[in-house]
Amino acid sequence: MDTSYTYSSRDLIRVTVYAPADLTPPASMPMTRDDGTTVNVLRISDLSLECDQCKSRDCHRRELHKCQCGRHVAPRFAKAES
Repeated sequence: MDTSYTYSSRDLIRVTVYAPADLTPPASMPMTRDDGTTVNVLRISDLSLECDQCKSRDCHRRELHKCQCGRHVAPRFAKAES
């Protein structure tokens, strides 16, 4: 059975690609509009809106992949040793 992948552009052009299960299409690809202009579309079907820490979709309403809920500690960088 084929797997569907959804692509989108900044101006909300949506494209669905059906590919065999053993083939993964590229993360982005150029699409040509009816007027001849080329638009780059990005694969959005793999993006998860759930937070890795609290498993909530509320975290990512403003920014994808950045927790907004404040219910858990943000990752911290280790101090550099001199």
